[in-house]
Amino acid sequence: MTFLKNLFLFTAILAGILMLVALLQISAILVVESKDPDLERADLIVVFPGGQERVTAALALAESGYGANLSVINKTAANLQKSVDKQKITAEIQLITGDESRSTFEDIVKTSGIIRQNQFKSLILVTSSYHIPRSMFLLETFLKTSGMRVKVQYYPVNPNKNHNRTRKLKTYYNELVKLWGSSVEMACYGLTQKLPADIKGFNRVIDFLRTYLLFKI
Repeated sequence: MTFLKNLFLFTAILAGILMLVALLQISAILVVESKDPDLERADLIVVFPGGQERVTAALALAESGYGANLSVINKTAANLQKSVDKQKITAEIQLITGDESRSTFEDIVKTSGIIRQNQFKSLILVTSSYHIPRSMFLLETFLKTSGMRVKVQYYPVNPNKNHNRTRKLKTYYNELVKLWGSSVEMACYGLTQKLPADIKGFNRVIDFLRTYLLFKI
């Protein structure tokens, strides 16, 4: 009987924690989507992989003088130059290759490498509004644990502003689940110093969880 009580108590506490995290993240997403950030010029503008609207927004920031260095993770400098030429950017921008990335956590690792290599002290992260809370949590946590003191700002792009309520809810739910997955990736990296996707069998587990826990949007 005592075992069942303890099990029920543990389950209730765990459920409460999960609900609290979910409420906090949804609140953060809604706040990000409802306000315009007050940006300062930064050493680096970095874009996490996603739709072209993220790159367009980042180039507009660079053109407006918010940063002279620009990197788009998962896009080479040559490909990024095509976007610069297409958007007719006149500002002097140093394009930094973003290297290949397979997850948001790897976006964080690649970004930290760029920061360390160039000794940047500030950055503006450009990504979708729903993606900001998870990205900011991972980025700031990783930078602090790596001993890098970097001022992190964000610029949200809202590609789903015209989506219906059901699609938005699915997007928010996916982000809640992915937060835990990204946190596990970061913990694994901290213990092994290896990218989780390079660990044998890890990708199979991730693919299985994505299939059964995430909505297809």
